[in-house]
Amino acid sequence: MYRATRTIAVITLAAFASACATQGANVASSYVPSSRYSSATCESLAEDFVQVKQSENTLSGQLDTAFNKDAALVIVGALIFWPALFFIGSDKAKEAELARVKGEREAIQRAMNDRKCAV
Repeated sequence: MYRATRTIAVITLAAFASACATQGANVASSYVPSSRYSSATCESLAEDFVQVKQSENTLSGQLDTAFNKDAALVIVGALIFWPALFFIGSDKAKEAELARVKGEREAIQRAMNDRKCAV
């Protein structure tokens, strides 16, 4: 009986842990065509790159904070207070935004490489 209860608890905990927020570094970029920047100058590409990189760092930091909070809630829920597990959740909107921003950064880098802009 104890073994079955423990197995159910582990499966439940794994289900809640899979709903955790994703770390920013683990979010894959979405494809953005570099043709979007075909008429941009090297100077404007450099400015866009700085802005996009700042947005990427901000979003990644927010997702990392959410991931750490969720990890703490899993530990608290598993060891002390199981209702804490209901406060775990991913932020799919921020993950999608980060994927788009990473794609923008990659597109700008490709456009800069195509124009042989100084980095």
